[in-house]
Amino acid sequence: MTSENNSQVSLGFVVEYTLSLILFNEGNIIGGIEGEFLMPQLSFTQQEELADLLRGRRHELGLSASEVARRADITPASVTRLENCTNPRPSVETLTAICAVLDIPVADMLALVNVMPDSQLPSFTPYLRTKYHRMPDEAVQEMSAYFERLAKKYRISDGPADGEDET
Repeated sequence: MTSENNSQVSLGFVVEYTLSLILFNEGNIIGGIEGEFLMPQLSFTQQEELADLLRGRRHELGLSASEVARRADITPASVTRLENCTNPRPSVETLTAICAVLDIPVADMLALVNVMPDSQLPSFTPYLRTKYHRMPDEAVQEMSAYFERLAKKYRISDGPADGEDET
Protein backbone atom coordinates (compact mmCIF):
# COMPACT_ATOMS: atom_id res chain seq x y z
CA MET A 1 0.00 0.00 0.00
CA THR A 2 1.39 3.41 -0.86
CA SER A 3 0.40 6.77 0.52
CA GLU A 4 1.50 10.27 -0.28
CA ASN A 5 0.93 11.69 3.19
CA ASN A 6 -1.03 11.75 6.43
CA SER A 7 -2.29 8.20 6.97
CA GLN A 8 -3.77 7.76 10.44
CA VAL A 9 -2.90 4.70 12.49
CA SER A 10 -4.22 3.72 15.90
CA LEU A 11 -1.73 2.65 18.57
CA GLY A 12 -4.08 3.02 21.54
CA PHE A 13 -4.37 6.66 20.51
CA VAL A 14 -4.39 8.37 17.14
CA VAL A 15 -1.04 9.31 15.70
CA GLU A 16 -0.13 10.61 12.30
CA TYR A 17 2.23 8.72 10.07
CA THR A 18 3.61 10.36 6.97
CA LEU A 19 5.65 8.23 4.63
CA SER A 20 6.12 6.86 1.15
CA LEU A 21 5.47 3.17 1.85
CA ILE A 22 3.75 1.30 4.68
CA LEU A 23 4.38 -2.42 5.16
CA PHE A 24 1.54 -4.43 6.70
CA ASN A 25 1.38 -7.94 8.15
CA GLU A 26 -2.08 -9.21 9.13
CA GLY A 27 -3.35 -5.66 9.52
CA ASN A 28 -0.43 -4.50 11.67
CA ILE A 29 2.16 -2.01 10.52
CA ILE A 30 5.53 -3.74 10.51
CA GLY A 31 7.60 -1.05 8.85
CA GLY A 32 7.80 1.90 6.59
CA ILE A 33 10.17 3.95 4.51
CA GLU A 34 10.91 7.64 5.01
CA GLY A 35 8.40 8.44 7.73
CA GLU A 36 7.75 8.75 11.41
CA PHE A 37 4.90 8.44 13.87
CA LEU A 38 3.86 11.80 15.28
CA MET A 39 2.09 12.34 18.59
CA PRO A 40 -1.20 14.19 18.58
CA GLN A 41 -0.76 17.95 19.06
CA LEU A 42 -0.01 18.50 22.76
CA SER A 43 -1.57 21.41 24.60
CA PHE A 44 0.80 23.72 26.43
CA THR A 45 -0.22 22.09 29.73
CA GLN A 46 0.61 18.65 28.32
CA GLN A 47 3.95 19.98 27.06
CA GLU A 48 4.72 21.33 30.54
CA GLU A 49 3.85 17.99 32.17
CA LEU A 50 6.06 16.16 29.68
CA ALA A 51 8.90 18.65 30.16
CA ASP A 52 8.70 18.34 33.96
CA LEU A 53 8.75 14.53 33.74
CA LEU A 54 11.72 14.37 31.35
CA ARG A 55 13.75 17.14 33.00
CA GLY A 56 13.06 15.84 36.51
CA ARG A 57 14.10 12.31 35.67
CA ARG A 58 17.17 13.54 33.76
CA HIS A 59 18.25 15.54 36.81
CA GLU A 60 17.61 12.54 39.11
CA LEU A 61 19.98 10.52 36.95
CA GLY A 62 22.56 13.32 36.79
CA LEU A 63 22.49 13.48 33.00
CA SER A 64 22.85 16.50 30.74
CA ALA A 65 20.45 17.05 27.87
CA SER A 66 23.35 16.39 25.51
CA GLU A 67 24.11 13.05 27.16
CA VAL A 68 20.45 11.99 26.96
CA ALA A 69 20.46 12.94 23.27
CA ARG A 70 23.67 11.00 22.64
CA ARG A 71 22.34 7.87 24.34
CA ALA A 72 19.00 8.18 22.54
CA ASP A 73 20.72 8.79 19.21
CA ILE A 74 18.84 12.05 18.61
CA THR A 75 19.92 15.68 18.39
CA PRO A 76 20.43 17.68 21.59
CA ALA A 77 17.96 20.22 20.18
CA SER A 78 15.25 17.53 20.28
CA VAL A 79 15.68 17.13 24.04
CA THR A 80 15.94 20.89 24.61
CA ARG A 81 12.79 21.63 22.59
CA LEU A 82 10.82 19.09 24.61
CA GLU A 83 12.10 20.46 27.92
CA ASN A 84 11.41 24.06 26.81
CA CYS A 85 7.88 23.25 25.63
CA THR A 86 8.59 24.28 22.05
CA ASN A 87 7.73 20.99 20.32
CA PRO A 88 3.97 20.42 20.53
CA ARG A 89 4.11 17.45 18.16
CA PRO A 90 7.12 15.22 18.98
CA SER A 91 7.63 11.95 17.17
CA VAL A 92 6.80 8.75 18.99
CA GLU A 93 10.26 7.45 18.10
CA THR A 94 11.96 10.42 19.79
CA LEU A 95 9.88 10.09 22.95
CA THR A 96 10.39 6.32 23.05
CA ALA A 97 14.16 6.74 22.74
CA ILE A 98 14.28 9.39 25.49
CA CYS A 99 12.06 7.31 27.77
CA ALA A 100 14.36 4.32 27.26
CA VAL A 101 17.40 6.37 28.29
CA LEU A 102 15.61 7.82 31.32
CA ASP A 103 14.04 4.45 32.26
CA ILE A 104 10.50 5.85 32.04
CA PRO A 105 7.83 3.42 30.84
CA VAL A 106 6.32 4.87 27.66
CA ALA A 107 2.80 4.02 28.86
CA ASP A 108 3.43 6.03 32.04
CA MET A 109 4.60 9.01 29.98
CA LEU A 110 1.56 8.80 27.70
CA ALA A 111 -0.82 8.52 30.65
CA LEU A 112 0.86 11.43 32.46
CA VAL A 113 0.38 13.82 29.56
CA ASN A 114 -3.19 12.51 29.05
CA VAL A 115 -2.54 11.33 25.51
CA MET A 116 -3.66 7.77 26.18
CA PRO A 117 -7.46 7.66 26.38
CA ASP A 118 -8.98 6.40 29.63
CA SER A 119 -10.45 3.48 27.70
CA GLN A 120 -6.89 2.29 26.95
CA LEU A 121 -5.71 2.39 30.57
CA PRO A 122 -5.80 -0.93 32.41
CA SER A 123 -8.11 -1.35 35.34
CA PHE A 124 -6.41 -1.75 38.70
CA THR A 125 -6.46 -5.55 39.10
CA PRO A 126 -4.84 -6.44 35.74
CA TYR A 127 -2.39 -3.59 36.27
CA LEU A 128 -1.32 -5.07 39.61
CA ARG A 129 -1.00 -8.54 38.13
CA THR A 130 1.12 -7.23 35.28
CA LYS A 131 3.27 -4.85 37.28
CA TYR A 132 3.79 -7.18 40.25
CA HIS A 133 3.55 -10.58 38.55
CA ARG A 134 5.04 -12.42 41.54
CA MET A 135 2.51 -10.98 43.95
CA PRO A 136 0.20 -13.71 45.29
CA ASP A 137 -3.44 -13.56 44.17
CA GLU A 138 -4.47 -12.95 47.78
CA ALA A 139 -2.32 -9.80 47.95
CA VAL A 140 -3.72 -8.54 44.63
CA GLN A 141 -7.24 -9.04 45.97
CA GLU A 142 -6.35 -7.22 49.21
CA MET A 143 -4.88 -4.27 47.32
CA SER A 144 -7.88 -4.11 44.98
CA ALA A 145 -10.28 -4.16 47.93
CA TYR A 146 -8.28 -1.45 49.71
CA PHE A 147 -8.29 0.70 46.59
CA GLU A 148 -12.07 0.28 46.28
CA ARG A 149 -12.50 1.39 49.91
CA LEU A 150 -10.35 4.47 49.25
CA ALA A 151 -12.30 5.28 46.09
CA LYS A 152 -15.59 5.10 48.03
CA LYS A 153 -14.19 7.15 50.91
CA TYR A 154 -13.09 9.94 48.55
CA ARG A 155 -16.13 9.54 46.28
CA ILE A 156 -14.07 8.60 43.22
CA SER A 157 -16.39 6.93 40.76
CA ASP A 158 -14.49 7.05 37.46
CA GLY A 159 -12.97 3.60 37.83
CA PRO A 160 -14.16 0.45 36.08
CA ALA A 161 -17.79 -0.57 36.35
CA ASP A 162 -18.68 -3.59 38.48
CA GLY A 163 -17.49 -6.73 36.71
CA GLU A 164 -15.51 -4.73 34.13
CA ASP A 165 -12.08 -5.54 35.56
CA GLU A 166 -10.73 -9.03 35.85
CA THR A 167 -10.80 -10.67 39.26
